Amino acid sequence: MNLMNPKDLLTLTQWAQIIYVIFTFAGVIAVLWQIRSAKNLQNKAAARQLYAEFLVFAANKHEALQGTKDDLKWGTQYEWAVYLWLTALESGWLAFGRDLEWKRRIASFARQNRPYLESNLWNSLASTRSENVKLDFDRRFVDEVDRAFKVERDLAEARKNSDAIA
Repeated sequence: MNLMNPKDLLTLTQWAQIIYVIFTFAGVIAVLWQIRSAKNLQNKAAARQLYAEFLVFAANKHEALQGTKDDLKWGTQYEWAVYLWLTALESGWLAFGRDLEWKRRIASFARQNRPYLESNLWNSLASTRSENVKLDFDRRFVDEVDRAFKVERDLAEARKNSDAIA
């Protein structure tokens, strides 16, 4: 290859442009990956913060989370406290990719709030958000809560049956 030959210079220029395009494309991919990673970290931090705030609320207002059958109606302190709990759980569940820790927290919620999950507050078939709590949450999260509730209900039933046998 003779560098003084114009045909060879044209080829080098073309290769330089191809390499430039490849590096530019790689740079764009790297920037997009960094943006996505930063957003993911921000979502995780926000989820942790929201759950921490819920725990502070629960520690200071624990009576709000001790609902009775009379509290299973719209607008009660118990209903709002459970809604806050669900919001904190959903935020973490979405941010952390549905990992085991958040599934445990959802199972704990289901175990502690069985009357709520059996009530019309959670199981309303209404098509408006004001009458159907499930419409306020991500459908996949709602399905996860319903699965956890079913497991907790089945476990409670099994415990009840084994106690009756014993």
